[in-house]
Amino acid sequence: MNIIGESEEGVHIQLNYNKTTYILWNELREYFIVSKLRDKFEEEWPTKWNEIRNELPEGPTIPYTLTYSKGLVQEGADLYHLTLADFLLYGISKTTAENLLKEIGRSKTKPLDKVICALGIHDIGEGTSKLLARHFDSLDKLGKASLNELSLIEGLGETRISSIYSWFHSERNWKTVEKLRLGGLDYAFGYQNEPQEKESQIKGKTFMFTGKLTLFTRSQAQSLVEENGGIAGVSVSKTTDYLVVGEKPGSKLAQASLLGIKVIPEEKFLELVSPSKF
Repeated sequence: MNIIGESEEGVHIQLNYNKTTYILWNELREYFIVSKLRDKFEEEWPTKWNEIRNELPEGPTIPYTLTYSKGLVQEGADLYHLTLADFLLYGISKTTAENLLKEIGRSKTKPLDKVICALGIHDIGEGTSKLLARHFDSLDKLGKASLNELSLIEGLGETRISSIYSWFHSERNWKTVEKLRLGGLDYAFGYQNEPQEKESQIKGKTFMFTGKLTLFTRSQAQSLVEENGGIAGVSVSKTTDYLVVGEKPGSKLAQASLLGIKVIPEEKFLELVSPSKF
């Protein structure tokens, strides 16, 4: 990482082809934290695989040689471990990167049958995925189901049973599953069945953010707003309900004051939404 300039809010970094990008300090901090988590996942994977293999029903497992490459996205599951800085360092514009992260965030709430279908298991299409999702409420339970359990599902058939059983006896495929878990695909692991404490307090409310956020990144905060039924605004206007203020707020604070918009600190924001995400 070739840093060619710094300011109070961030750094200028030299990219390939004489391009440069500007990354805020909190965005850079998130990048390093997630990078360490990715490295830790790779280091601990052999131990994790041994644990998973011991829980699988009887049958041969398919190992593969772990490889480490420079590319961040080797498969779809890797998308859930990217930060805003990852995109910026590849020369992608901030607006495009933020939109991509929003789409990735929305995909985390896809129901189990959609996730099963997206795994690419041979002979398992949309219809069979829905059938499996009705019998198993998580990828864990599906992946660790015995041949007898699978055979009891009416309409599944021997060919599809064999495909499912073989797919979930592969180390590579279980690594994909664990990446999805770590990436926050809660709906694929049964967590959507947990009871909701109460209706969201921010449903339909529009939020904007200003200044350096310290409790979460800007993209995390915007995703949290949308997950709770709120709206992540693009600019301060009369339709804005709340302005969340971090350290050294910018001109948005003055605009909010003129428009009579409610200004709240990060801590108050966390009281309005679920703090468990952080």
